[in-house]
Amino acid sequence: MPRPMTPALDIRIIFVGVDGLGGADLRLEKEIAAIKDELTQDRLAASLPARADAQGTTDALHAALLDAPRAQVLHFSAHGHSAKGLMLRDADGHAVTANGPQLARFLGRFRNLRLIVLGACHQKQQADALIDVFDCVLATSGVVPIDASRQFMRALYKGLANGDSVAAAFETARDRLAIDAPGAEKQVCLMHRETIDPHWVRLDPVHGPTLTAAQRTATADYLRARVDSFRDVVLTANVKRWQDAVPHKPSAAPRIIRIEVPEPGDAWHRIWRPDRDEWHAVAAEIGRAVDEIRRGDWTRVHIVVHLPYSLAALLACALQAMNHELIIYQWTPPPLRAEGQRAWEPWGPGAVEAMPPRDDAPFFHPVDWPEHTMPDFTGDIAITVAVSRPIAAELVYAAAPDRSRIRLVSLVPRKGTGQATLDQHNIERAAGQLDEAIQMAGARFPNATAIHIFPCAPKALIMRGSLRVATSPVRVIVHEFFQDAEPHPLYLPMVDLKDGVVIEP
Repeated sequence: MPRPMTPALDIRIIFVGVDGLGGADLRLEKEIAAIKDELTQDRLAASLPARADAQGTTDALHAALLDAPRAQVLHFSAHGHSAKGLMLRDADGHAVTANGPQLARFLGRFRNLRLIVLGACHQKQQADALIDVFDCVLATSGVVPIDASRQFMRALYKGLANGDSVAAAFETARDRLAIDAPGAEKQVCLMHRETIDPHWVRLDPVHGPTLTAAQRTATADYLRARVDSFRDVVLTANVKRWQDAVPHKPSAAPRIIRIEVPEPGDAWHRIWRPDRDEWHAVAAEIGRAVDEIRRGDWTRVHIVVHLPYSLAALLACALQAMNHELIIYQWTPPPLRAEGQRAWEPWGPGAVEAMPPRDDAPFFHPVDWPEHTMPDFTGDIAITVAVSRPIAAELVYAAAPDRSRIRLVSLVPRKGTGQATLDQHNIERAAGQLDEAIQMAGARFPNATAIHIFPCAPKALIMRGSLRVATSPVRVIVHEFFQDAEPHPLYLPMVDLKDGVVIEP
């Protein structure tokens, strides 16, 4: 009998524990119950639902990761060894150990995870390998009493469920630990990836099983009730009325930050040949706006922009580095709008709770990647994202100096091209596949010269799919299409997302 599938939208924490492998009794069931009881008392269980497994087998862990593709926290509770790592069980129940590098390789493909909790003694050494892959890792450098550890975890998850950043929730829980078990607070540490500030890392909001299908489609009402002037900021560029995109109460208008462009409308970035000084100016404006957001105390950023693909992706990457909750709005032209559809639709990731459950079927046709890493390949990877219309291969080859050194990957919708094929119902799958394609290209071809993106798709998709470009080991370059170029239309490389700069010709 196939195992039941857990609704992907309802899980934010995967709890994997193992006991009985030596050392003190961890009393895992009591720890799980304490955390769930804390959340339930504050009516937060739906805000931070958990999947619990006290068996601690590698098979159960793998199944939980596959069944909860939107989980953001993976919590281990086990005994540990400073050099050997966590003590787990294999599929047959035999004792095994997993060290940091092994966990990093296995868990690295589950890029939805943002916080790894190593709830075992002496795991700081293992966490060193994990912070190269994940935003935040919570570990211990010594021994924490079991009862005190349980209270620490209760406080941590209560803070996360209330919307605190990972750093704020950790600091509160640590201060409480100093009261419950003086001295033990020195044994817990929060580590993070070099480019990440844990004070900006918050878990996406979720409403789980309490959200009805009708509520999921009522995105405007959902946002209107939550947007306020204290937590929300609107980042806009080249848009006359951002109010048409971001629903809000008149008494709770959010702060507005504008990115200035050379000319209103679409002309400035479509002119052939492009004036790269203008592109540099807009890139500098993006940097200024992002710095202003960084200095503020906002937690949610609404992105309402009419920008070329490359600069829009540059903006998304810059914001992702701060780990605010991002809601990216997609504009749909009148001929493609369905009846009753708004001109601007929120496509998340901050708006995912207003979407229908995720469909497991891929949006794009599968990509045929080599099974093993190919370090000898030193050419370019070209990824076309052909949603709105097909992209001729000749356009891609014409943009490269040596077509013999290009490996071409085409992301083509399974249901055919046309912007109407991409909407709230499948943006998660499409953005996930684009992100996976970029990350897989860097993993399979680590010595490639660059990964080139050739987009013809809704901009919100390109923005969402390139959010984690900073983790790619290979440069990622976005090309723009110039229809009026002479003697024929062509793509030009415009922005290097890895370095965050406009490319010189």
